[in-house]
Amino acid sequence: MGQVLRITFNREDHTFKILDTDPLHKGGTEIRVEVNGQVLTLIREGRSWTTREQTDEATCGLAEAIGKALALRYRI
Repeated sequence: MGQVLRITFNREDHTFKILDTDPLHKGGTEIRVEVNGQVLTLIREGRSWTTREQTDEATCGLAEAIGKALALRYRI
């Protein structure tokens, strides 16, 4: 999509960009995002979000927050 978005997580500002070229839709379960220069694939599992890549605990929490923010913003 190309638009740079911001999120505050654990009192720190993070920028991220959605890399998928197709619009987000309600049935989608994967979203590729670039977070602070790192490419992550967010995977929806029920109401929670995880990453496909191996990440540390802080990045997992950030991925969860980004997934929830995108779900609210785009109603997915």
